[in-house]
Amino acid sequence: MWPVYFFSIMSQEEKVVTVLLDVSEDGFGVEVQSEIDTAVYPEIIELKEGDKFWIAGEILAVDPAGTGTVFLKMEHLRFSEDGGISRKLQKEAGN
Repeated sequence: MWPVYFFSIMSQEEKVVTVLLDVSEDGFGVEVQSEIDTAVYPEIIELKEGDKFWIAGEILAVDPAGTGTVFLKMEHLRFSEDGGISRKLQKEAGN
């Protein structure tokens, strides 16, 4: 999984948000843009700028301008460094 830092919600439609993330804590690394379903990952709405989490998914496109932007189809998202899954998914799994 790829560690990223939350920077902002760029847009929201229904229960899907488009987020802007960065691979560098200071915001001067490669940017990552992705859509995230808030019904599956409601924690995304509570994140503050600079919060760290881990993602994995399919790279859809890369824009090399500036420090670069990766457009990612989100497939996995983890909020804890120890490998735990999101609290929402743990509840559904009965944990």
